[in-house]
Amino acid sequence: MLEEASLSEGAGRLEQRGRAALAAGEWQAAHDAFQASLDTAPSAPAFEGLGLACRWLGEQETAIRSLQRAYRLHRRADDRRGAARVALQLCLAEFYFHDDMAVGLGWVERADRLLEGMPPGAEQGWLALVRGHLALQVDHDPVRARTWAAAARTIGRDSGVVDVEMMALALEGLTFEQGDVRTVVPEAIDIMIALHACDTATDHAIHTGLRAGAAIIMCSPCCHKELRPQLLSPHPLRPILKHGVHLGQQAEMLTDGLRAMLLEACGYDTQVFEFVALEHTNKNKMILAVKRAQPTADAEALWQQIADLKGFYGIQAQCLETLLAEDRASLV
Repeated sequence: MLEEASLSEGAGRLEQRGRAALAAGEWQAAHDAFQASLDTAPSAPAFEGLGLACRWLGEQETAIRSLQRAYRLHRRADDRRGAARVALQLCLAEFYFHDDMAVGLGWVERADRLLEGMPPGAEQGWLALVRGHLALQVDHDPVRARTWAAAARTIGRDSGVVDVEMMALALEGLTFEQGDVRTVVPEAIDIMIALHACDTATDHAIHTGLRAGAAIIMCSPCCHKELRPQLLSPHPLRPILKHGVHLGQQAEMLTDGLRAMLLEACGYDTQVFEFVALEHTNKNKMILAVKRAQPTADAEALWQQIADLKGFYGIQAQCLETLLAEDRASLV
């Protein structure tokens, strides 16, 4: 018994290594870890992991055989969720690699029966996605496909399974609208993302997120041109800022610092940090703002700090502040 326990423990560590490799996209490492686990103690999770690794490595027949073994072992252990999850993988394999619709549909129905009466979870989300894809690609019924996609999206969100939710959104259909960020404002958005919007385009993007009530605002600024011509060199800093490179760095810091303060004043928790290594790009700053549940209690104090900072450096105008000032004036 102790020997069996030791073998099982070793296999468990190998399965964990295999799952970590799968998550990292290291398919060969995942394959080797799961195969080593199976050599130690065959199990449904190891066969399932090996099947997924083989699929990504292009070894489709080995993948199908491994998944079939996993399905049988899950059923033998009365793990209905595990069996349903593998059944859905097998249905996709039959659809896309054997072009066998009948066998694939059989696996879908098995998954459906296994999940019947169980609380919603990731497996029900994947099942809804598969049914949605079938409705769209086989039956050419976009209305029914969107119905299944909406069901999958709800399950994914409620279960915290991001992959299901994102694939459901893709199945429902994404809409792309072209327009000028200075004039086009969506009625409501969840996340505003601006990547290297040049100079004041970043300010207009942030303003769009604020007006649309975005829960999250993310932007990676670029080309900080607006403030540099306005900057005075306050007496204590004059010997430092006489160097052009320092003046440029100061203008960049002030621009993004003011943006962060303005977001704080508008009710967002804000961070400024580097998100890409310098060897890839020196434009590696990220401003991340998350909307608070309650308005900022000391907003007026923040506005005063912004005014004091502008006065210290002789800044006459900053785009985002000007846009927000216009908004505030229109409410008076």
